[in-house]
Amino acid sequence: FTSQRYGGISLESIILTILLFGLGILFIVKGGDWFADSAIWFASYTRLPKVLIGATIVSLATSIPEFTVSLIASLSGSPDTAVGNAVGSTIANMGLILAVAAIIHPIVIKTRGFRINTVLMLGAMALIWLLGRDRFLSARDGLILLVATIAYLGYQYWRAKSGEEQADVDVLVHTDRAHLPRNVALFLLGGILVVVGSRLVVTNGVTLAELLGVPEMLIALTLVSVGTSLPELVTAISTARKGHPDLSAGNIVGANILNLTWVLSGASLAAPLPILDQTLRLDLPVSFLFGLVLLVTFSVGRRRMGRGLAAAVLAAYALYVAKLVPLGTI
Repeated sequence: FTSQRYGGISLESIILTILLFGLGILFIVKGGDWFADSAIWFASYTRLPKVLIGATIVSLATSIPEFTVSLIASLSGSPDTAVGNAVGSTIANMGLILAVAAIIHPIVIKTRGFRINTVLMLGAMALIWLLGRDRFLSARDGLILLVATIAYLGYQYWRAKSGEEQADVDVLVHTDRAHLPRNVALFLLGGILVVVGSRLVVTNGVTLAELLGVPEMLIALTLVSVGTSLPELVTAISTARKGHPDLSAGNIVGANILNLTWVLSGASLAAPLPILDQTLRLDLPVSFLFGLVLLVTFSVGRRRMGRGLAAAVLAAYALYVAKLVPLGTI
């Protein structure tokens, strides 16, 4: 029996790489789900402010896959995957996930806090663009991003303590001390699955790019970024079906801020991250444009994203992905 080969690569190698990549995504999604659920349970159990839970704990928990993938990619010598995953996730969160949520159920958001957070998200994008103009993110840049992360979390805590706005109770869960061992187990097991899954995604994502003869950044901006954004997608679909897509919108904006500050700070502190021209000229501008659409949509008129606008945003995301393939520089 002789293995079938395509361009010198065995079919078995291609299939195995795809299966391991898919298994990694599955581990990340399930592990991220358990990790997020247990994190929210602990936050509720310790009676942290509701706004703090919604704006920080949930966003931190759903950003764990991006953080772990980018950190492992940086440590493994795959910086393009680290950067592409973080920036690509912000684009997928807005252009794909939020659009899908709005198609399922139109989104109406009138809170001042959401608009402020959207401005902070745009500021985080501008900060990455400014720090990356020298074509890499250094450890010093990582420290700046870490300070920005702490400042964002501190601001959310201040808003929570001031009682300026109340979060939806939907982000909370009923707690009972008898459930403590179960949630500790889910927290640990979820974290392990995310780490193992991230390793599988990074290793086999890079291998897949080599086998297919495409740049690593293309895989990072599409398959990896969408894969690590699946927790946000699950949250978006679940909350939209329950008639609360605004919860997902708030989570996505918070997750985007953390993707650009916390995720890239960890990756750049682990190893310097090269910033490609395309990141500055295409990826960050596209992400910024989607962010502006959100800001304008929820700041003027009815402050509503209906199915028509959502479909247009989704089409724009599809055009962006189509643009990635023929560039040759990614």
